[in-house]
Formats: sequence, structure tokens, C-alpha cells
Amino acid sequence: MRQIGVAGLITGSIAFFVAGILHRWQFGSSFVLGVFIWAVPSCYFANKLFRNVAKVSSVSLLRIFYKAEIIKLLLSGFFFVMIIKLLSVNIAALVTGYFASQLVFWVRLMMKNKEGI
Repeated sequence: MRQIGVAGLITGSIAFFVAGILHRWQFGSSFVLGVFIWAVPSCYFANKLFRNVAKVSSVSLLRIFYKAEIIKLLLSGFFFVMIIKLLSVNIAALVTGYFASQLVFWVRLMMKNKEGI
């Protein structure tokens, strides 16, 4: 879950920096909402999966994994729909924030694995 927090912090900081330079706060807030849409369901998934990892059998763990992933996808879709319908957002920035968070998360994991940490 720490990896998710670091990825969200990095992408959120970049968004505020870029938005501050461009003076386009709608872009920055939309980007940060995209980070939120990615981070909250991912935190749910990580919490659900790793809470009982040592206590359950592999079959139960696989079942928990699939349930948590489905709920994560449904939460992401729900957040996208609700934010687009209820708030005035830049959709391109929202989607960019979502995918940038995902990219930062995976790049950070690849760098960690290369370093052997």
C-alpha cells in the first residue's frame, strides 16, 4: 500500500506543479481527481488482498483476489461516472491522471526490481 501512496504523491505533485505553471487549475484538479480514481480502488484492493494473505489457503486467496479486483474495477468505473457527471472536469486531464498514476506505480515497481531491493 506504501507503493500506491508514493505513486499518488508523485503524480499529484507533478499535476499541481504543471497546473501552477500554466495557471489552469481545472486541469490540475481534474488530474488529481484522476489520481484519486486510481488510488482509492487500488488501496481497497491491496488492503483486501494482503490483510489475510498468511491466514488463508491458496484457493481462498485466489478467490479473494478475483473478488477484490472486480470490486476495484467497479469502484473505478463508479468514480469515473460520478466525477464526470457531478463535477466540471477536464476529461482528458482526468483520464491522464488515472493512467499517469498507473504508469508511475508500474515504473516504480520495475525500478525497484532492477535494483534488487
